Amino acid sequence: MVDTKQKTFRIPTELAIEFEVHAKKTQTKEVDLIMKYIREGLKRDSNQTTLD
Repeated sequence: MVDTKQKTFRIPTELAIEFEVHAKKTQTKEVDLIMKYIREGLKRDSNQTTLD
C-alpha cells in the first residue's frame, strides 16, 4: 500500500461543483482526478522559471 497523508482544502462552491461534475462525467474518482491535477500542475510549475 502507498503511504498517504490526509489533506483538507477549501475551494469555492462553484469550483467544487464543476470538479464533481467533471469527475462523474469522466467516470473518475475525485481522489484520482485531484492527484492527476496536482501532479500535472507541479510538473508544469517545475518547468517555469517564475510562477504566475
